[in-house]
Amino acid sequence: CNTVIKNAAKYCSSCKCAQLRTIRDYFIARAEELKNLSTKGAVWPFICCSTFIEYMAKMSVDPASVRQKNGGTRANPKPADDAIYVMFINQYFPAKYNNFQYSNQMDAKEPWFGGCTNGRTDKCLPYKMYKVLRCGLVHAFSLNDPESSMSTSRSIFIEHRGESRSLHLDHISSASYDVALFISEDFAEDIATVTEDLFETAKTDVVLKKRIVEYYHKNPPVQAL
Repeated sequence: CNTVIKNAAKYCSSCKCAQLRTIRDYFIARAEELKNLSTKGAVWPFICCSTFIEYMAKMSVDPASVRQKNGGTRANPKPADDAIYVMFINQYFPAKYNNFQYSNQMDAKEPWFGGCTNGRTDKCLPYKMYKVLRCGLVHAFSLNDPESSMSTSRSIFIEHRGESRSLHLDHISSASYDVALFISEDFAEDIATVTEDLFETAKTDVVLKKRIVEYYHKNPPVQAL
């Protein structure tokens, strides 16, 4: 389709719908692969889950809306990746992620509080998911959060069901630990549900649909030629 609107080549709405179905099928298939992978230990499933989340976040979250929500708290007019990642978690993931509560507040020196729920710096799990799973695990093969003085302070531990005696998002708190426990199988199942919900929303949200289609074509994900 070569429909032209306001001197810019754009896909017509019917083509966007067709493309959205194709894009949805691709991501649903990848989410199913994450569920299959999640039973095979903890490290690799979490690395794959975390990269998947970041792509989905950038594909679906409008940077302008992040900037408005943060009320100009950042000097850079372009929202950083962490703000986009956190907004995606807050908007699409189950409320249990946003409502998870650590025992300790975030340090005052930590640079951004936009990932906290209602200003509660002990409710910052979406931000910690970005710092620990994305920045730590994906980028450095480590669960350390470089902004915390202790790697076990407001952090994340990862396991799979075969080795865990606890439940997904259990809070482990002691003199030595203040962490959220992530179980790979449950995490992958939540991501699969989030993926379904995102594309279901896009069916009727024309702005979201347009953003998904355009981002997908501009930044094509890994796939066979």
